[in-house]
Amino acid sequence: MDTDTEPPVAAMRWGDDRALRTFLRQPAQRGRPARQQLRRFLGTKKGRKIQYGRVLVEALGPEHVPAPLDGLLAGL
Repeated sequence: MDTDTEPPVAAMRWGDDRALRTFLRQPAQRGRPARQQLRRFLGTKKGRKIQYGRVLVEALGPEHVPAPLDGLLAGL
């Protein structure tokens, strides 16, 4: 995902597309980078961060693993 221009489309996989569209139409979300939009969207409903965690991690290529996770996996 291009974190500066693409909307957080992972929400489409879980049927949250309507909620995502409503969220993105809010004036406060316009012009924000997609990474910030996604972070905020995931925090708008209880359990959504856990629900999307797996989807987002699976979407990462090995070259994009966050440093803390990479360090944890290297220590196992």
